[in-house]
Amino acid sequence: MLLLSLVWLNVCFGGDAQVTFPGKHWELRDPAEIGMDPNKLDRIGAMLGSAGCIVKDGYLVKTWGDIDKRHDWFSSAKPIFSTLLFFAIHEGRISSVDENIGKWGWSLKGKDRGITFRHLANMTSGYMQPEVSGEAFAHNDFAVALMIRTLEKVFEQPIGEAAQQRIYEPLGMQDGPYHQVTPKGWKSSGRAWISVRDWTRLTWFWMNEGNWNGKQLLPKSYFERYMKPQVPVELPYSCGPDVFGKLPSDVLTEDYLGVRSYGGGSNHYQYGAGIYGFHWYFNTPGKVGTLYPKDRSSGRSFERIWPGLPSDIIMTVGWGINSVMIPSEGLVMICAENANWDHPYLTPNDPDFLNYRIIKLLADSVIR
Repeated sequence: MLLLSLVWLNVCFGGDAQVTFPGKHWELRDPAEIGMDPNKLDRIGAMLGSAGCIVKDGYLVKTWGDIDKRHDWFSSAKPIFSTLLFFAIHEGRISSVDENIGKWGWSLKGKDRGITFRHLANMTSGYMQPEVSGEAFAHNDFAVALMIRTLEKVFEQPIGEAAQQRIYEPLGMQDGPYHQVTPKGWKSSGRAWISVRDWTRLTWFWMNEGNWNGKQLLPKSYFERYMKPQVPVELPYSCGPDVFGKLPSDVLTEDYLGVRSYGGGSNHYQYGAGIYGFHWYFNTPGKVGTLYPKDRSSGRSFERIWPGLPSDIIMTVGWGINSVMIPSEGLVMICAENANWDHPYLTPNDPDFLNYRIIKLLADSVIR
């Protein structure tokens, strides 16, 4: 009966395995039956703790904790808004990722008049920072809130309703994902609560480049074009402040549009150049860069975030709640709710960090 709930699609990620999609439920498979080492998967679950799951070729091969419990997805939820941006383009509501957001009723000041959707999705908007849009990278949760508010104008509905109609229902999410409807203190609306097994559906949708159960919900060309680093390696980091330490209960003066923060500051994370795009991080081969914490305008170069691991690793980064894709292996790993990912989550060229060792275990779990 379980097989009847699945729809098969002859797609390969680089091997010979067929890829399947969940129906009403994910189907569990013994990892050894589809070429994985169960002992390595058990070690991953024990190291991370909390709640998580691993999917291989569309089957659940490992779960731990309460995968049906909804969690605040923190910054790992941001690809939801990139996905909705693509739907807005596909529906003809906006012309492209390079459309200026001023078209949607914002009274942008001076240097901010050039902000586009692309700038917001790639953390290069310059909002609340000294640089003109496109001139510097700053991981900016106020810009994320601005993107959410603008998409609500585009869709003419709250972000949760837009996501339910275009993402959650078509992907068959089981556990009722929901979004914060109204701002609370300095936090904006839009924060997402989603279960591990439901978030895995969205990740699987991205890995299959907009295809779900044989239906192309979004054009494959969007993923071919944008599912790669978008921030140039040579782009400097913003020299502006991070306002996280002084976030009050009310809107900040610097936040002149009054959008508030998605949850963090306006320049509060130190990786992006060469590895970031549309709210995902990539294991980019070749020279990429990061900044020195005390000098936000310069950086040093390194070879990949995870050297020696597959070059197609893609990851979201949130506070103890992350997702990892390895498309060439048909692998997805999700773990939530203050899991033991170690911090910082991105540690260039350092195989001793826990997150590197966990991702290496995942890659090595495939028996060759």
